[in-house]
Amino acid sequence: MFKAYHSVKLLKTVQMIGFISFFAGWFFIDFYALAILFCFLFGVLGQGIGLHRYFSHKSFETGYIRHRLLILFSVLSTTGSILHYAAGHRYHHAKSDTEQDIHSPHYGSWIHAFFSWFDKDKLKNIPLIYMKNLVRDKNIVFSHNWYWHIIILYNFALFMIDPRLVIACYLIPVGYTRFSGGIQSMLLHMNIRWINYRNYEVKDQSHNSWLFNILTFGEGYHNNHHRKPNDYNFAHRWYEFDPTAMVIRTCFADNKIVDTTQ
Repeated sequence: MFKAYHSVKLLKTVQMIGFISFFAGWFFIDFYALAILFCFLFGVLGQGIGLHRYFSHKSFETGYIRHRLLILFSVLSTTGSILHYAAGHRYHHAKSDTEQDIHSPHYGSWIHAFFSWFDKDKLKNIPLIYMKNLVRDKNIVFSHNWYWHIIILYNFALFMIDPRLVIACYLIPVGYTRFSGGIQSMLLHMNIRWINYRNYEVKDQSHNSWLFNILTFGEGYHNNHHRKPNDYNFAHRWYEFDPTAMVIRTCFADNKIVDTTQ
């Protein structure tokens, strides 16, 4: 079933190039609006909605075409294949802020927590049951087996149109996605005075943050999310706003939205 090439070193290298491009790449392009658009497509549609709330937590149902669209942007975000991401993220929730957690800032370095979603050895120890429902989806399996082929073909098309598009429509968006993911995996698992707060006393160190919620387009209410992981909407108080949830409800959710009491 699985025949793909997946190199953790290659993934980390591309992510790091993207992260640097997120801060420095703007000086080499003229397509600022396009770069911002693709930051949204990769970081919000690909990671926030696709990889996180849809594939990992199945917090809503969507149509066939939109399902495939989320697969595409999930792959292009270069955050790891859907199977790897979902298994790792589900395992993170099960073992959050323990020694078994694959990216807790409390066990290991902060740099590892911020930049390294997947530690190869820890990933191998995650039981296959954490991806059991996903391996039944032939489109997800296809995206796993042809992961780097899709990314390379996409970048080749960009390069043939204009080499600068590789920076604007791939590297900068990948960098933003990594930046957003790093905030969630590290900074929102730390108690930062005046910035982070908690609505719920849960077993891990997850926190909410109004500032990080702005920077991540709605992924900043992490304590709420760890209290109710199957809730598509991370905003649980009247003064909290989750723009990603608004996009889900408006553009992606069909008949079923998971009950927020779960």
